[in-house]
Amino acid sequence: MAIYTMKYGRDHVKPANSGSGGLSCVLCEGKEGSSQSFKKGALLTTSSGKIVTAAVASSKVSNVIGVAAHDASGTASTPVLFYPVKSDMEFTAVVNGSTGSAANYTLKQSDVGVAYGMRVDTSTKAWYIDKTVTTAANTNVVVVRLLDPAETVLGRAVIKFRTTNTIY
Repeated sequence: MAIYTMKYGRDHVKPANSGSGGLSCVLCEGKEGSSQSFKKGALLTTSSGKIVTAAVASSKVSNVIGVAAHDASGTASTPVLFYPVKSDMEFTAVVNGSTGSAANYTLKQSDVGVAYGMRVDTSTKAWYIDKTVTTAANTNVVVVRLLDPAETVLGRAVIKFRTTNTIY
């Protein structure tokens, strides 16, 4: 669980605006897996050819295919729209931390260029950049630039997914 309360909506992972004001990525479609309850902005993967929420296992999230464009329906085989996580696509996400001090959930200028892991807040189901996860094998994203000013608690950053933990 995140150590600072997140607000679903503002805090979910979403595509970043491109320099021209549009979105930086396109939508893909798949079929929802059984018993899914993910929220918009969830990291997604596949299981038996269906779209399911990604899991944090052994301190890392692997085989990410995309970011959910809407909440799960809860009904198997319902169409799911998602933003694919390719190396040239940018997203926004909130900085938080699963453990530790206030520094773990405060956006810093020094975060730019650093690779971090992604985690999900178990109460809100909002995914966030976890500044406590910095071991290379467990990181998912690199902070490209700050969206909110430095020193913002639960600040938003623009990120790119590392291709080592995605299927692309």
